Amino acid sequence: MFPDAPGTPRAQRDRRAWRGQLSRDTSRPLTKQRGTPYASGVPFDVDLPRLALVVGWTVAMAILGTVLAGDAVRTWYPSLRKTRIEIPLTLFALVGGVTYIAEAIVGYRLLERLGTTPSAGLVLVALVVVMLYNECWNAALFRLRSPFAALVALFGFLAPLVILLIGCVLVDLPSAVLIGAYALWVVCYDIPWMYGLWRLNGGATSGAAPLPASEPD
Repeated sequence: MFPDAPGTPRAQRDRRAWRGQLSRDTSRPLTKQRGTPYASGVPFDVDLPRLALVVGWTVAMAILGTVLAGDAVRTWYPSLRKTRIEIPLTLFALVGGVTYIAEAIVGYRLLERLGTTPSAGLVLVALVVVMLYNECWNAALFRLRSPFAALVALFGFLAPLVILLIGCVLVDLPSAVLIGAYALWVVCYDIPWMYGLWRLNGGATSGAAPLPASEPD
């Protein structure tokens, strides 16, 4: 059968129907039902209450760490002798910010798995312990003004960190990647940095002047 000529009544009716359908399709807003993808086909599902809980907890931890550090970051720490691997405080702040973001992502993913993976609750508890320990470490270094106490606390920090890493491997591999990167930073930088700081400032506690010391090997 040959197609209708453009000027025939049937062709005009078909064209008007097609334009009406197109108008309805384009005027319809791009809405998203939870658990369904957008028109691009990429799934995007965010639980806002869960996100608010994770962000609120992370911000609370950041505030706790700032309170525990006190003013020693500005008054005492700059007077210490520094090692060769010392990075600027601004870079420390950047690393801390990235760590908070990574922990928030892990927390969100673990909360997401509570309903399907019972062991995710235990891993989530390990994450909470790691975050609290991390903030309390600020008290060891800045409140006590003791690089030695901070070094001992760092070695103690490895136990909950390893437990969290193993738990993430068993429950959620993307979270394990994030925690693994953080654990690598602690082992490869934080511990050598704090060891060198202790060697150079063995007597620098409670505001005392740093003792002369040789550079660590």
